Amino acid sequence: MKKATKKGPELLAIWRQMMEKLLSKFDFSEEEIKDILDKVIAADAELAKYVLSNEERSEYNKLYHPYEWVRFQDLGSRIATRDLLYRSNWTNTR
Repeated sequence: MKKATKKGPELLAIWRQMMEKLLSKFDFSEEEIKDILDKVIAADAELAKYVLSNEERSEYNKLYHPYEWVRFQDLGSRIATRDLLYRSNWTNTR
């Protein structure tokens, strides 16, 4: 589970107040507004488990390309990775 920011609860309270004010303009009852916002916050917390943080996004290349191409080919020396890619629809070059 990712660590919450220090200002997280404060920002969430501000957001919730804004949404309560907005939803009340659409004739939702207080109970409906509470239910909607509770569900949205729960869904957001679940999604946050899978979304990259700012720090992780800044390291995108290291996360998704951990090996140099030559090293990757060495790891799969029994598979003709170069031929596999060039003969597939993944690349336009041959």
